[in-house]
Amino acid sequence: MIVGTNAFRWFQHYQQLGQKLEDHLDEALAAAAEAGLETWEPAWESENQGEAFAVLLPKHGLQMVSVYLPINLISGDID
Repeated sequence: MIVGTNAFRWFQHYQQLGQKLEDHLDEALAAAAEAGLETWEPAWESENQGEAFAVLLPKHGLQMVSVYLPINLISGDID
């Protein structure tokens, strides 16, 4: 069984500290790996965020098997 985490709880943790997850990504990924997790599901707001993960995930022995992408599927008025 593969066990992982998504970024939301980590986002909440750093938000409570008045900080941003992006500024502590290496630290958060290291903690996830140390806890024995195998995967990390990021939440991206832009395609540019993938570059950091391409470097940091292998560094910590983590895989990305999914990604959360917030998209707007409906625009305009719905009658």
